[in-house]
Amino acid sequence: MPAPRLVPTPARPSAPLFAPATAPGPAPSGARAGARAGSVAAAASELLAGCGPDGRWRGGCRGRLIESALTAHLLRATGRAPAARRAVERFCARELAAGPAAHRDPFDSLLSGHLAAAALRRKARPGDAARLRAALSGHEPVASPRKRALIAALLRLLRPEESWDVPPLPPDPLAAGGGGWLRPTLAAVRLLAGPEDPGAVRAALALLRESQSCDGSWDQYVLGTVTILLVLHTRRLAPDLVDRGLRFVVSQVREDGGVPFISGLDLWLTSLASLTLAESGVGGRRLAASAAYLCEAQLPDGGWGYAPGVTHADTDDTAVTVAFLRRCAGTAARDAADAGVAWLHTAQNADGGFNTYAGGARSEVEITAKAVLALLAGRPGPAERTAAARGWDWLAARQRPDGGYPYEWTRSAAFPVLHVVRAARAVAGHGLADPARVVAGAVARAARGLRAAAPDPLGTAYAVGALAAAGRAADPAALARGVRLLAATGPGTEVPPDALGPRPFVYDVPLLYAIYRLGGLAAARVPAAGRRREGPAPRADGWSSGGRKRRSTWQPCHSAI
Repeated sequence: MPAPRLVPTPARPSAPLFAPATAPGPAPSGARAGARAGSVAAAASELLAGCGPDGRWRGGCRGRLIESALTAHLLRATGRAPAARRAVERFCARELAAGPAAHRDPFDSLLSGHLAAAALRRKARPGDAARLRAALSGHEPVASPRKRALIAALLRLLRPEESWDVPPLPPDPLAAGGGGWLRPTLAAVRLLAGPEDPGAVRAALALLRESQSCDGSWDQYVLGTVTILLVLHTRRLAPDLVDRGLRFVVSQVREDGGVPFISGLDLWLTSLASLTLAESGVGGRRLAASAAYLCEAQLPDGGWGYAPGVTHADTDDTAVTVAFLRRCAGTAARDAADAGVAWLHTAQNADGGFNTYAGGARSEVEITAKAVLALLAGRPGPAERTAAARGWDWLAARQRPDGGYPYEWTRSAAFPVLHVVRAARAVAGHGLADPARVVAGAVARAARGLRAAAPDPLGTAYAVGALAAAGRAADPAALARGVRLLAATGPGTEVPPDALGPRPFVYDVPLLYAIYRLGGLAAARVPAAGRRREGPAPRADGWSSGGRKRRSTWQPCHSAI
């Protein structure tokens, strides 16, 4: 099915781009209200400044040491692009001289440093290989067979003198969940470690050939692409694939010499920014172009990937895009959102949760919460309500004793809390559950984070969004402190990165703080006490008493994603 288009129509007062939002009630008075409104306006202007005339936010990751080390080694081994190689080597040398950053996982620092030293033809530090072997057998974030195999393959490629063995791989990589890059990446790992079986080699090469994108990458996944190219060059296979891939890799070298985790994240960033602006009540018709861009980027199966040219849909991008398009008027947006919801139904796991990539992998908290919000956006039908209720049941059972949740794609404990609280408001608003107990524990966890001596900026933005969405269940003192911290920051603020991919490797997407800062400030713009009520008086904690026919008495103030 071709991707739907959003056909522009003349602006008419009777046909707004966005569905009317519930009136927020009386705004806070005095200088504090003016300052808060000014902070929201400034944050919105900062975010909108990054939007192009086509409605697209362009941006992606900064360079990262592990991909840069692999690229430097690849360019040296192939003798290609010497100027680019020298720039990447300078980046690696600077990163090694700077030492491990506080926000990086110790395993990330150890492995990246070990590979970077090899790329620079430096001797390994005494004991690093032994520490890596111990970590690979006992560090939970790298405990899965496929991750251990990939890391061992990288070590074998760059540190052959250390005699790394690549462990067996799962028989079907897609059964473990993964994007369009996963199967070819693991096929390359098998080529490096497997027996010299001509039939297996031919099958692997056929897979790599048919899955390589026209730009030379494999789904714009730089880490996987460089790994595949290193294996092919080492095995002296498919020089045509290597040539195309090298052109892509060289094009990814940033101005500072770093090489990123992923080529671009334009669809992900556009959907995140658009939904945040729409829910925050700013952006207006400027977002019509963003809606059109997202509709045109929809994949034939109804889902969305993280960048143009990515062929494999994921739950994160699909859910956020659906939630945004459900707020848009027009047939094209509605049809695209309906197809996205159908994709989400196919992606739901048997336990009710969702994984980032469909295929039976274990469900994830923040991804499930986003899917629940998307399923309940607009006017959900019985099938969407049932799927959302199953998703919520899975989420509620995952809460930890301290009120928090496992977190998968960021370092921040507040990130899953933000999405769970937002999902809780949605399921309560539709009478699908009474999430008061879950929310009380989650907001207490978020408040504790904001009482820390120096909470990180992104964690603050997540926690403020969670507390603002929680209504009367929130800690007003913690919320006020969080708002002050966000209002005191601006475009020049140094924000430690917290995105993880693959876990536990941290990558930096500078635009994320602008998105979540606006979301937090906008969500907190109207105090819970000033929000318009409907129906009977609320419970003391601000939540309805549950039951399928009761609705939450507090209007949700959703922003952020």
